[in-house]
Amino acid sequence: MKIVHTEWIRTKGGQAMRVLEDLRIIQELGHTPLLACRKESWLYEEAQNRGFEVHAISFGHLADPKAYLQMFRLIHDKNIDIVHTHSSKDSYPATYAAKLLGKKVVRSRHIELTKKPGHLFRLADAIVTTGEKVRVQLIKEGIDPDKIVSIPTCPDPARFSPDPKRREKIRKEYGIAENDIVIGSMAGSGLRKRGRALVEMMTNIRQNDPKAKLLLAGDARGDAGQKMERLIQEKNLQDCVKFVGYVEPEIFLDAIDIYACPSSQEGLPQALMQAMMMGKACISTDVGSIADLDVEKNMLLIEKDDLATFAHTLNRLVNDRRLREELGTKNRRIALERFSYERMKAKTAALYESLTADRRGRA
Repeated sequence: MKIVHTEWIRTKGGQAMRVLEDLRIIQELGHTPLLACRKESWLYEEAQNRGFEVHAISFGHLADPKAYLQMFRLIHDKNIDIVHTHSSKDSYPATYAAKLLGKKVVRSRHIELTKKPGHLFRLADAIVTTGEKVRVQLIKEGIDPDKIVSIPTCPDPARFSPDPKRREKIRKEYGIAENDIVIGSMAGSGLRKRGRALVEMMTNIRQNDPKAKLLLAGDARGDAGQKMERLIQEKNLQDCVKFVGYVEPEIFLDAIDIYACPSSQEGLPQALMQAMMMGKACISTDVGSIADLDVEKNMLLIEKDDLATFAHTLNRLVNDRRLREELGTKNRRIALERFSYERMKAKTAALYESLTADRRGRA
């Protein structure tokens, strides 16, 4: 099979990383992966660096015919079997071109719904959600449940495995003492990730435990990174809060003790699952499909709008070593048993095979 993934998004983040994981799985399954994205995007260069075939498509304004024509030619000339889309601005040209050529379409939905799903979800032959809650939302909106499958972005345990030597090295580089308790979040500076809220919580947390520290990693789009740095300075927290930008997630996670996710909106965040695989205690707002991960009371879940309780619970976690160790041990075991990369790969294989089997059955 030849399977092309399409993505409009320009910046690095969980969604772009999921696309790369999907391409990797297609390759490991013995099929041919291709990517169509904007040339100016992070994904374009990164996919090329990883050896994938990448095509520049001018995804942008939905009324611009250029992307529609580019996708039509790509699907036709490369004899694509399945078109798998990810964002609205790539889904329109990719879906219409695929349907004109009689090709199968898969639509991914990475975060929970913010409005009623458009007609492209009904045109798609299959829909992939990153968690069960998003799947249920689509069903409630009248989308055929038989064509929706939840496939979380599961971490590879070979990559996300605790390494004491790496932990010692990276903590030294960040100026973290052996006995410091480090809260971490790969929230970047995006508003819905609410990294700023974690910075503001640190004032009270430090009063209760002067050794507590906060590491923030991720994107710094526009002037948001500078605003984050200004907030850290305004709160006089330069000695205990660091915004480290992009760093490989397994390296970052080895440096921390607690993973915090105070987001206002999510699907099923990769960073949280990676933290579980690395054996970290996790605290999160109860948004998107995050509750799917709390299978044995292994995660501290807080209501989305109750940041006061989030701060109180995070403070308790900082000061309770036994609880941190208990949650971390559970998370590592559960991630290995239930959320492994091999499970993600198997579900993806079954999805693509079902679409081609359906096509052969009608031939």
